[in-house]
Amino acid sequence: MNNKPCKYRYLALPFAALLAVILLSCDKSKNTPTTSPSARFIEMELVGVLDKVAKETSGLALWGNTLITHNDRGNTNELFFISTATGVLEKTLTVQNATNTDWEDLAIDNEYLYINDAGNNDGDRRDLGIYKVPKTFSQGVAVTTERIAFTYPSQTQFTPNKNHNYDCEALIAFGDSLFFFTKNRGNNQTDLYRIPKIGGNFEAEWLANYNTECLITGAAIHANGKKIALCGIDNKKDVYLFLLSDFEGSAFFSGSVKKYYLGRFDVYGQVEAVEFVGDDLFLTAEKVKKYGLPPRLFRIGSEAFD
Repeated sequence: MNNKPCKYRYLALPFAALLAVILLSCDKSKNTPTTSPSARFIEMELVGVLDKVAKETSGLALWGNTLITHNDRGNTNELFFISTATGVLEKTLTVQNATNTDWEDLAIDNEYLYINDAGNNDGDRRDLGIYKVPKTFSQGVAVTTERIAFTYPSQTQFTPNKNHNYDCEALIAFGDSLFFFTKNRGNNQTDLYRIPKIGGNFEAEWLANYNTECLITGAAIHANGKKIALCGIDNKKDVYLFLLSDFEGSAFFSGSVKKYYLGRFDVYGQVEAVEFVGDDLFLTAEKVKKYGLPPRLFRIGSEAFD
């Protein structure tokens, strides 16, 4: 395992936050995984601290040279545009005709931005869906034209509980469909589902299961459609990244699946979103008050991978 935490780089950090992160990241014990020592450690570069309005950053999508993010459960129906160079907030857009019940990720194609309103912490939601927003934003407002509602084919119980497999925080757009990777609190794995991109009510099509041994919190697909990244956390102890490649069609787990260790939760926080910018990966982590961690933007250069 490659443990080089003191090479962690810092860009655009306030002094107090910078000092706290340096002290934590230079403690080698903080970058020793508690659950999966076989996963190779990859160093994340800290791009910057996000504006406090994005304290619960929970999704990412690339818009030109800018990243879009948003908050999750019970927050405003706003999209925040942030710089890939510094993490600085550049502008805010309100999404009309949409409610942030629990927004958990973003996906994008040539015509639309898709907002994943399928967060389901307690497994009791009957209103899961994806907001479909045209990429013609103007005057600070993005108008939602359609909502794609869906259900899980195997879910029959909706009694609130934390031990279930019907939460979704990871969404990608590929071809004529939307694909999502579940956050399985019940078995610490992920299931892959597919729904059409068109408005309507659908029963999601189950495609595959993969034993990630952690909770998947975000997904991204490369512009060439040949690589997928998943981020996840393990019981708020460790942070992980998966790279999927060499797959056939939408059988995303049929090819190479590589797992990387990104660091301890109490150093890097709750990493909730991932996105490709060229061949590099950008990730956001939400504020974690317990450890004094602000919301942050990270980068992993393509050179870090095998």
